[in-house]
Amino acid sequence: MTLEEHIRAHWKDTVLAPNEAEGGFIPLPKPFTVPYRTAGFARFYYWDTYFTNLGLLADGYEEQAENNLDNIAYLIGVLGYMPNADSLIKDSQPPFFTRGVYDLWKYTGEDRIPAKYLPAILAELRFFECDRMTPCGLNRYKHCSTRVYLEESYDYYVGRVQLTGQTKYDRLLLCENLLAGAESGWDFCPRFDTERMPYAVLDFAPVDLNSILYDAERKAAEMLFALHREEEGEKLLRKAEERARLMHSFMKDEEGVFYDYDYVGGKRGSVLSAASFYPFANGISKDVAPVKRTLEKLEFEHGIAACENRGFVSGLQWDFPYLWPSNVCFAVLAARAVGLHEDARRVAKKYLSTLEREFGRTGTLWEKYDAVTGEKATPLEYDAVPMMGWTAGVYRYLQTLYPNL
Repeated sequence: MTLEEHIRAHWKDTVLAPNEAEGGFIPLPKPFTVPYRTAGFARFYYWDTYFTNLGLLADGYEEQAENNLDNIAYLIGVLGYMPNADSLIKDSQPPFFTRGVYDLWKYTGEDRIPAKYLPAILAELRFFECDRMTPCGLNRYKHCSTRVYLEESYDYYVGRVQLTGQTKYDRLLLCENLLAGAESGWDFCPRFDTERMPYAVLDFAPVDLNSILYDAERKAAEMLFALHREEEGEKLLRKAEERARLMHSFMKDEEGVFYDYDYVGGKRGSVLSAASFYPFANGISKDVAPVKRTLEKLEFEHGIAACENRGFVSGLQWDFPYLWPSNVCFAVLAARAVGLHEDARRVAKKYLSTLEREFGRTGTLWEKYDAVTGEKATPLEYDAVPMMGWTAGVYRYLQTLYPNL
């Protein structure tokens, strides 16, 4: 069986009925897709679902893709935001809901799609505008936790990064930042380290988050225009334009590469990561040279690493040399957007080949891989996890972009 055949045959195994949710989960109204049916991962995750939906649409599972969006819209209606997962409500995740709705709209061509989801889209944008704003005018990741939860969850989070706070205040502050890091989806990574403290996530305006919100504002505006709500659409376009201006001002270095912005320290972050592909994939910049430079730093024999090689292995799973499907997807989209079509094709082929080779060796797909060796990632923070989810979703999506690879 080829990997493509394996994926097509197993999508059905990743769908749970609402009554199959485990205890402690928020009841969902529709069947939902999980990354994998295993303890701890049989959950309805937020940004994982966006990339999963890419694969579902590629394979014609339009109804299930819409079910997933219905569940996200429902949770936004209940909580005011889409949580990390249906049982992890103390933070959100990268806000890909608008993009997912837009994809389904273009797939179906039906204006009922924006009409159905715009209330939830606008609610999520208000959430980030009201509760995730920084003094510099850009957004940050945060959390929705109580002090009691921070105290109760401290040991779990610091155990994953092997770091401790000394005083009670230090411990709570560290846990707050780690929860904000969980909202970034990059839990955990070196992007937000400062001289003041490691994992200072709350002090940063992340380049990927603001790129995603720029894209959401523009796509939501397009949907509003389709429904003849021009005034609201124009307002969102103005917000997107101002966001792009601020990103160019605060995040872009002399060579045109975008970095996370430490608004407390008043300087760009020091670690180049795959998040730097996002402004180009989303049209904030069309410069070719910065994408080439980022590829030179992050592309290895078997694919795109989460962060550049700084000469040591940190032990964090969103760092060098680990390859994550979401990062590969946006690296390909960034290269395509600026006209680097051969580079995009090469990165896509590496991803497909890596998954096919490791599938032949292990008989399954994995959550993440090693960009240097091409093998499944060694256990970091938790054991290596077999995965359909975004691993399969990005695989099938890239096959639709490059059917002859």
